[in-house]
Amino acid sequence: MKDENVKGVMVDTSSRFAKLKRRSLGFTLIEIMIVIAVVGILAVVTVPKYQALTDHYHLESSAQTVAVQLRNAKQYAMDRRTDVYVLFSPTSVQLFYVDAHYDFISLETQQTFDSGITLLLEGSQGIGIIPSSIRDSGVDHQINNIPQNFDKCLVFNRKGFLSDPVDLVLNSVRTSQKVRVTQTLDSLEIKIDW
Repeated sequence: MKDENVKGVMVDTSSRFAKLKRRSLGFTLIEIMIVIAVVGILAVVTVPKYQALTDHYHLESSAQTVAVQLRNAKQYAMDRRTDVYVLFSPTSVQLFYVDAHYDFISLETQQTFDSGITLLLEGSQGIGIIPSSIRDSGVDHQINNIPQNFDKCLVFNRKGFLSDPVDLVLNSVRTSQKVRVTQTLDSLEIKIDW
């Protein structure tokens, strides 16, 4: 390859390009180590932020699951004019009512929380134990088929009210989330505190 230099003289540059091309066929060890170091620093900085972000979304999704189930329970209680039981396990929630034969009947399928999210039953206020009997017309009746995979419950009465405000605490491995449930005369308020 011949190039014209500034003064108009032709200079053969093909041998220079061939030597330059042979020398730059790969990366040096130092260049590779610098790239690995930069990638490592970026990973150290971004991975915890990514984990916190995913925890936030899992907590938000699980808190919304609880909120939807509580709103549904209030509506079922008013529509059916019966007590509706919101049963909780550490990883799920499900709605039930007690029929005329004193059996727990499921109103909806069991809703599980997102992976890694649990309900702190000991840290939550206002939820009680699952009743084993029910008082009807002044007589106590034994409930026959209490679901075994649940630990605690809330009860919406036939008018759709809770007896007390409730604080539920959802927890992930790295952070926790409080869901406050308050009942006023005309509405159910569910507040998710961050």
